Amino acid sequence: MPYQAAIKSASFWSQEDKLPSSKLCKKTTKSLAKRVKNNAVDTPLITEQPAGTLHANYYGEEAGYEIFWNQVFSTEIDGTAENFVVADNGDVYLQDAMATLRQGNWIKGHKAEGDTIVFNFPQKYFTQEATDDNGNPIGGMAYYYLWRTVLNDARDSFVPDSTSQTIKYVLRGDSLIRVDDYKQGIYLSLATEDGEWVGYNDFRSTWTKCKDVAAVLPANVKPEKYQADYFYDANNHADTRIVNVAFDGNDIYLGNLTDGNPNG
Repeated sequence: MPYQAAIKSASFWSQEDKLPSSKLCKKTTKSLAKRVKNNAVDTPLITEQPAGTLHANYYGEEAGYEIFWNQVFSTEIDGTAENFVVADNGDVYLQDAMATLRQGNWIKGHKAEGDTIVFNFPQKYFTQEATDDNGNPIGGMAYYYLWRTVLNDARDSFVPDSTSQTIKYVLRGDSLIRVDDYKQGIYLSLATEDGEWVGYNDFRSTWTKCKDVAAVLPANVKPEKYQADYFYDANNHADTRIVNVAFDGNDIYLGNLTDGNPNG
């Protein structure tokens, strides 16, 4: 029987390297999943940016569970670049709504009263090659869904919330904030179409408009290569990286700090 993600007191637990290809959910969740999954299965996976006004490069602050080295860990994520789109008809689309697992896909909600934005779940969110229980490809693609979830009775896993599958956000000032979160016992979780949690979720989420302006290297200044030595954890594990350094009077410019933005 495939492994099912479960919470342990040490806050991490074993999980398969890949998301499971197919599972049966627990009896406590199956009835709800049957009532709503047909609509979810018919919902397309939104992979392209929808039409509307793009709000790009918001600063994301999130927390949740993710799989790392075949374990599931509670993690804080600070400083992600987030995008959302507001369409002319009031629809709102979030890209990578769950920061612990990102594939560039979008989920769809709609504006409600005031500054509230409502998202109805489950929605398709993530896809990968379909495999059997031993990880062998079986052809086609497997799809995974975002659900509104709560802790189960044993408090060792997350199950679809039987009271509601709606999650609310507010667009307040320069911030997009999820208001239905862990404080109300609500978690945005990745699960199969039957509602079985597979190890990823989101406790809370706040996206804030980034107003910082990127530094621009003066045209008459040429950067040089330096080796940066640094510690990357509390156990004094060290590493090195080749970075770009430039001097212009009292100003110092650093570049190539990350592989994701080598020219920044």
